[in-house]
Amino acid sequence: MKLTGPEKAACLILSLDEEQAAPLLGRLGEADLQRLQASAQRIQQHRVTSETLRAIYLEFSQVVEGQVPILHGGSEYLAKLIQRAASPAAGPLDELAGDGKLLAEVLSQEHPQTVAAVLSQVDTGVATAVLASMPEELQEQILDRMATIHSISPVAMEATRDTLFTELGDSVTQTEPLSGPARVAAILNTMLPEQSAALLAKIEARSPERAALIRREQFTFEDLGKLDRRGMVVLLREVDAGQLVLALKTASEALREKILSAMSSRAAETIREDLANQGPQRLVDVERAQREILEIAMRLQSEGKLVLATGGQIV
Repeated sequence: MKLTGPEKAACLILSLDEEQAAPLLGRLGEADLQRLQASAQRIQQHRVTSETLRAIYLEFSQVVEGQVPILHGGSEYLAKLIQRAASPAAGPLDELAGDGKLLAEVLSQEHPQTVAAVLSQVDTGVATAVLASMPEELQEQILDRMATIHSISPVAMEATRDTLFTELGDSVTQTEPLSGPARVAAILNTMLPEQSAALLAKIEARSPERAALIRREQFTFEDLGKLDRRGMVVLLREVDAGQLVLALKTASEALREKILSAMSSRAAETIREDLANQGPQRLVDVERAQREILEIAMRLQSEGKLVLATGGQIV
């Protein structure tokens, strides 16, 4: 019996116990899980012998220890494992209360990928409480995996929702769908500034690109309107006038007025004239100018020269 690569992978997964297989599936992306499920359905139509399994084991590791296990089932077993990979508990969830403390107890022994999948589906406050209960070395790993949540299978996500929000009911609140970086940003914004900065620094050490995406979600250009007058003055000293005019192209009227009110009458009038005479601009250029100003603001914050408001919290 000649098997394809995905079929061999399905055989290998199906030969493992749930405790061994679930963490592996939790690390796979959507496309890989779909291929695995399709392969499991195909191999159900054939008898996979111990000899075939032995050959697969030899191909993957070149070492077979002990007796070659038997397959535990087909696509149904694989679906069960995928659900387990995303499920916050192996036991009944109806005994759990809905606060973060008890959910944290359930998740305490799970793989970081599983915890990330669950926390991406619950209220930000609950997710923050659960994360705070985890060891420091795990917090960054969980957040880092949450930032790549788009790679988790929809099947696993649906299993998480079914388990948490049906069996726990209203005790754990489901959130609106957010991208991985946006979800991490929302959690970081509820933390103390030094804790948030420390976790983001660890993520940045692992992946600067991922950290940059999270920072973009933490603070938007419109959030500059939350700066007090002193903070706005400090920021505007660092911003080029041409850069500001370009960035204000798509800004709300409220933000424009907030910025202009922090300038001298003459400087504000010049900016208004430049805005009125400004022709069409590429959106990508406007967004780049806004991002550059935000980066200046974040640098000034790190220097202690101003404070930024994110998600309603002063950081």
